[in-house]
Amino acid sequence: MKKIVRIIATVAAALSIFACTDKYAEYKVVPFVSLDIDAATVEESNPATLLTVPVRLYNAGNTACTVTYTVTDVNAVQGTDYTLLDNSGVLDFKAGEDSLAIQFNITGQPGTFTGNVAFDIEIVSASNDVELGNTCVAEITIKDLDHPLSALFGAYTMKAVTYNGSNLVYPSWTMNMSAYDGDPTRVWMDNLTAFTVAYGNYTGAAPTFGIVSADKKTITIPLPQKTKGDLSAFGFDNVWMMAHEGYGGGAGVYITDGTNIVFTQGADGTWSTTQSFGAGHPDDLAKWPKLFTDYCVNYADVSAANPICFVKK
Repeated sequence: MKKIVRIIATVAAALSIFACTDKYAEYKVVPFVSLDIDAATVEESNPATLLTVPVRLYNAGNTACTVTYTVTDVNAVQGTDYTLLDNSGVLDFKAGEDSLAIQFNITGQPGTFTGNVAFDIEIVSASNDVELGNTCVAEITIKDLDHPLSALFGAYTMKAVTYNGSNLVYPSWTMNMSAYDGDPTRVWMDNLTAFTVAYGNYTGAAPTFGIVSADKKTITIPLPQKTKGDLSAFGFDNVWMMAHEGYGGGAGVYITDGTNIVFTQGADGTWSTTQSFGAGHPDDLAKWPKLFTDYCVNYADVSAANPICFVKK
C-alpha cells in the first residue's frame, strides 16, 4: 500500500512539474505603437520637400486604435520652416491597419542663413490598451544650405614635412572641414594633425576650430586648443591639446600660450602655413619631452619650400 502511495505521489509531482512548465511557457503578445525613425535630416528647399514619418502598430490584430502625437519646435518655427499637413494630432488606425504616417512640408528659409533648425515629433498616447514602444520621439533637423562658409566645407588633402624618429618624411592624409554650430565665422577642421606617420597602428581624428577672415582668404587657429581625442596610448587622459612647437632639435622648444597658426589661401586654391605645430598634451611635456618629435607628428623644417598645406579634393 505504501508503495502504491509513493507511485501516486511521484506521478502527481511529475504532473505538477509539467503544469508549471506549461504555465511559464505562456507569454502575452502586447500591442504597441512606434515611430519608424528616431531622427532625420532634410535639406531646406523651395519648393517644399515632403517628409513622411511612418507610424507602426504592432501585434494589434483586428483592434482599432487612436494614436495622439505632438509636434514641438526645438528652434524651428512651424509655418515658417515647415508645415504639418494634418494639424489634428491624431492618427486613427482601423481594425487590421498597421501603418499610417505623419506628413510635413519642409521648406526652411532658402536664401537666409539660419543655421540648422529642428523640431520634435512625439507619440503621447494610444487607445484600447495599446502601449507605447521604444521609439516614440523623433527629432527632425532642417539643414541650412546658406551657411556663409559652405564653399569651404568638405574633404581636403593635407601634406606636410615632419620627422618619423630621425627620418624626414612627407605625409599626406585627409582633413575634413565642416560648420561650427553657433558661429558662422568658424569652421571645424577634423584631422588637422595625423598620427599615422610615427605609429601606423595609432590613428584618430581631432576636431580643431579655425576662424575664417571676412575675405575668406585666411584661417586662424588659436593655440593652445583643447579638443577631443585619445592619448591613452601615452598614459594621458582622453584629451588632445593642439600646441605650437618651435623645433630646435632634441626635445625641441614648445610654446603653448598666445600662439596662433595662420593658413593663407594662394591663387591656386591651396592653403598653406610655414608655422610649425603639432598635437600633444603640453602639461606632460616635461615628463615626455619627445612626445612631439617621435610620436604625435611634430611638423619640422617647415619653410616656404616645405609648407604645411591642404587643398580641396
